[in-house]
Amino acid sequence: MKELKVSDLSKTYGDKVLFDQISFIIHEHDRIGLIGVNGTGKTSLLSILAGFQTDDSDKKHVFYPTDYRIGYLSQDSHLDPNKNVLEAVFQGENEQVHIVKQYE
Repeated sequence: MKELKVSDLSKTYGDKVLFDQISFIIHEHDRIGLIGVNGTGKTSLLSILAGFQTDDSDKKHVFYPTDYRIGYLSQDSHLDPNKNVLEAVFQGENEQVHIVKQYE
């Protein structure tokens, strides 16, 4: 069974500690909810898991199988204003999206 492991992960912004040495495991087929008020580190945690941000140390804290894939949808849209909705949807790198595009 595949799993994502996080071990002793910490993140701060200046004097603000978002999380300090958190550890958890997400097993294959788990469904996870992340709840918290603004500014508590939800986006930072997800960005670190997806590989878009780093934590506060040089050590590796996020572990998952090499064939594991993490999808991440940013809060901020980075859409090309010159493309219509269908073109924006089909610009993704998802294999299934490419198959549908070829079919269409």
